[in-house]
Amino acid sequence: MKKMDINAVFVATCLAAFVGCLFMGIIAKYPIALAPGMGLNAFFAFTVVLTMGIPWQTALTGVLFRCDFCNPYINRFT
Repeated sequence: MKKMDINAVFVATCLAAFVGCLFMGIIAKYPIALAPGMGLNAFFAFTVVLTMGIPWQTALTGVLFRCDFCNPYINRFT
C-alpha cells in the first residue's frame, strides 16, 4: 500500500485553506475562514482510513463523490 508523503499533505492542506479563505473574502465577499472546515481531513484520516481500514485512495474517492455530487442536491433542498 502506498503512503502519502507527509510534507505534501501538509502543504496541500495549507494551500487549500489559504485559497478557500481568499476566495471567500475576495470573490464571494463573505469573509469567513474555511480552515475550520478541514475537520473532514481528521475524519478521513483517523476514522475511515485507520479505523475502518479502507485504503486512502478509495476513501478519497468517497469524499470527492460526497462533495461534488451530493452537495448540490443537499443545498437545493435546504
